[in-house]
Amino acid sequence: MTLLVCAGLALALGAGMVASGHAPGGLALVGGLLLGSLNGHLARWSLGADLDFRASSLGRLGLLSALAVALGALVGGDQIILALLGVALSQLVLAASAGFSLVRG
Repeated sequence: MTLLVCAGLALALGAGMVASGHAPGGLALVGGLLLGSLNGHLARWSLGADLDFRASSLGRLGLLSALAVALGALVGGDQIILALLGVALSQLVLAASAGFSLVRG
């Protein structure tokens, strides 16, 4: 669910950024959204592993953040914040998705 919502957001926001003449920023934002959308799958995987969930959460978010910084640097150093913003938006989508799942039962 999170991956689909993030992909839809990435498509809409990326198209808007490109249409407004900010293609590098759109690429960074789209990349951050798609990177961050992997967090739910990585979290599910880590539940089955013999790791402390809190420690693995910090490691996952650190890894996703480092990848977003690298992506932003590849696109253009001034785009790092947009890549990190994409990761942050995907975490909001993940939290909303979990909340809706709890409410629906």
